[in-house]
Amino acid sequence: MKETITLFIILSLILGFSCKENDDKATNQEKPKIYTNTAVISALNYTKDAGPSNEKSFIISGSNLTDSIQLKISGNFKISRSAESNYHNTLNLTTNNGILNNTSIYVRLKAGLSESNYSGTINISSGNVNQSVSLNGMVTATEISYPVFKQYLLLETEAETSANVSFGDLDGDGNLDIVLAKGRHWPLFNRIIFGDGNGGITTSTILGTDQNRTYSSLLSDLDSDGDLDVVVSNDNPDPKLTYLNDGNGKFTIGSAFGSPNWNTRNVNVADLNNDSYPDIVVANRSSSGITNNYLCLNDGNGRFDNECIAFSDYSSTTITASDINDDMLIDLVVPHRDGGQSYIFIQTDTNTINFDIIPFGPANASIRAAQIGDLNNDGRVDIVSIDTNQGVIAYLQQSDFSFSSGLPIGNSTAKPYALSLNDLNLDGYPDIIVGFVKSASIIYYNDGKAKNFIEVAFGENNQGTVYGFAIDDFNNDGQTDIAAAKSGAPNILYFGHDQKGK
Repeated sequence: MKETITLFIILSLILGFSCKENDDKATNQEKPKIYTNTAVISALNYTKDAGPSNEKSFIISGSNLTDSIQLKISGNFKISRSAESNYHNTLNLTTNNGILNNTSIYVRLKAGLSESNYSGTINISSGNVNQSVSLNGMVTATEISYPVFKQYLLLETEAETSANVSFGDLDGDGNLDIVLAKGRHWPLFNRIIFGDGNGGITTSTILGTDQNRTYSSLLSDLDSDGDLDVVVSNDNPDPKLTYLNDGNGKFTIGSAFGSPNWNTRNVNVADLNNDSYPDIVVANRSSSGITNNYLCLNDGNGRFDNECIAFSDYSSTTITASDINDDMLIDLVVPHRDGGQSYIFIQTDTNTINFDIIPFGPANASIRAAQIGDLNNDGRVDIVSIDTNQGVIAYLQQSDFSFSSGLPIGNSTAKPYALSLNDLNLDGYPDIIVGFVKSASIIYYNDGKAKNFIEVAFGENNQGTVYGFAIDDFNNDGQTDIAAAKSGAPNILYFGHDQKGK
């Protein structure tokens, strides 16, 4: 009996161990698993218009699975088995006898998103087995480089009364040269400086044989021979002159235009009468505020001997020529210099010079200069002015071709004397460059909406007054350079560099 009991116990133990082993095997088979080496993937970032983000990867595997693995992504992310291509919202992974060996999955934030923070989830499932990976990314504002203008070249060693500066290839060697307009109320020689294409100067010479009271020296092909000639605006009592280029940078007087008695400040050049020849627009100033501005027409041979046409009867120091209303005719932006209303003269006839007028700015403007450009990227040109009393002001063109009330730009208390518009950081939007009286110049970098302007100063404080700018790539390094004509300090050329000084 005792032996029987002992045998029963032994058999029970053997059967018990056997059942437990089978139960353990069954339990393991009932627990399929999906594994990932991370639960969160972050920093799937890019700057606006530069998407998609760089890819990041994680590893997935599985065991004891009864079905394939499905990956579905939410939000603005995409997944792929390849780092380079084939990104989708879903992905299917086939198992082998319920097993998925380590497999790399790539994920990235999709392109074309606006500036914001983004989150999403990769939902992973196989039958009743579920797993997930959280995703985070961000689209930031477009990275914009703001060039600096610290390196410079003195264009002259002495401080004189300069008023303007121009860039152009005068001798046909493919390199930019410089014309300095000098004198203003006191006679000086205008000067030509020839560039070597690398930011240096090969030689310089005077323009003409007489000293003049010059305010501007504008470059244009007046006689249609393929090279740049010079239009010189001189103050009373000097004659207003054109200089014709022989193609090698040597100049002779072409003709006078207008009257020596005009208090001429600046000139512009544009084809006003649609004969394909450039005409001269003359801005005159009077101490009384009452004077005339004129159009001097090209006779087709680069001469301007005929009587000029008066078209506005108030004091101006600059006039801008451009097609304001997109009708293929040149219009004129004529700011009032001495306490009056400014107007835009809109051409109305293709066969004869005739204008309608549109007011802009205040009724008592004191605008030294105005320039145009599409500040807010709406396809319409806007006006930027520098007003002696109000500072830097923008006037935005409306859909009916009228102009908005003034939008102040910047908060400098210095008196502005020079103005230019140019896309210095190559983001597609015109920036505003302003020179001041005895103060550093300022670049107002435009955000393309005319709402936010980043102010970056360049140049020196208390070293003369900037009267004019010329802007172009003088040293052929791909960066825009700025030449500044000064009174009370030497004329100077600032070389543009990116923020890292490269």
